[in-house]
Amino acid sequence: MIDYFPRRLAIDPATGSIVHDAVGQVFDAADTAYATPLTVTDLTGVPLASLTAGPTGIFPDFRCPGHTQVVVRAGGFSTP
Repeated sequence: MIDYFPRRLAIDPATGSIVHDAVGQVFDAADTAYATPLTVTDLTGVPLASLTAGPTGIFPDFRCPGHTQVVVRAGGFSTP
């Protein structure tokens, strides 16, 4: 599936702990200044108001139309 990004675990790199209910924004991989958040959707194309990890600390699968590489940034930390 093009523009598809699978689940990711939200982990605090300083402690190694899972971050429950983390809220992240998605940026193009080339946007190293994190200046322009991208619009993300669920797998059926419905826009998501935010990318939020559940109580288990897992961000959901999502789509980002037109992008093949993105960075999820939450709480000052980022993951490709």
